Amino acid sequence: MRDQAERLRQLAQRSFETKGEGGNSHIIAITSGKGGVGKTNFTVNLALALQESGKRALVFDADLGMANIDVVLGVVPTYTLSHVIRGQKRLQDIMLEGPNGIKILPGSSGSAELSSLSEQQIQNLVNQWRILDESFDYILVDTGAGIHKDVLSFLQAADDIVVILTPEPPSITDSYGLIKVLSQKQMTSSLYLVINQAENDEEGNKIYRRVSNVIQEFLGIEVKLLGYIFRDEKVSASVKRQKPFLLEYPNSEAAKGIKQIVQKLLDLPEINGSAGGMKKFLTKMLKYFSS
Repeated sequence: MRDQAERLRQLAQRSFETKGEGGNSHIIAITSGKGGVGKTNFTVNLALALQESGKRALVFDADLGMANIDVVLGVVPTYTLSHVIRGQKRLQDIMLEGPNGIKILPGSSGSAELSSLSEQQIQNLVNQWRILDESFDYILVDTGAGIHKDVLSFLQAADDIVVILTPEPPSITDSYGLIKVLSQKQMTSSLYLVINQAENDEEGNKIYRRVSNVIQEFLGIEVKLLGYIFRDEKVSASVKRQKPFLLEYPNSEAAKGIKQIVQKLLDLPEINGSAGGMKKFLTKMLKYFSS
């Protein structure tokens, strides 16, 4: 398996180098230690806020077990990444049009096929995914929750990792467990926390300090606070309507939190100056999926 992983990595890298580097889209993987913490809802609204800030955003629905972008936006994909891998569709054909110009890339079960690609399928995938580098500034990878191999593969390949957690003890415990596993795999991605459903600034900061101190003490990893989103009834109301809260309730506390996170994200030099683009993401992702 190790030989196969290295062969896949070299093939993908050569394919990019043969046709040029393309652009430098920034890949941010968004994950959580457990489900039900608002990860996908956060991802969609973050993409919308980035778009409002003049950035071109794509959401890659990479949650193999419970892909639910359609639940948040009320859209159902006809085709997925499987069709691209098999050469049946182009990447442009499977992309969904989201509100305000954001794009959705439905991975669904197709992502599971990344562990057993033929050389022809790798070549086809590389040729297709190069388009993303040229078309988007930010690619948000909405992964599954927990420490499944597929989730870890996406996380290790991304430029940055954002972990969503809530003040509830199981969420905090599982988030620490996820970060511990990543540290054991010697991740090179930068790590950020978003505290969702915080009651106020004080609780958000308290949770961040508690989690970051434990991570620093026992894992030796620096984890930065990207922001927090207050508990807001408008969020559940927007989910029921299958509309993003940033658009349905632009003046809500949750919407204000998302906008503040985007502003901080755009102001971080380490994020905006270190984009690896699709070459780095795809070669690392294929390597981890096949190892």
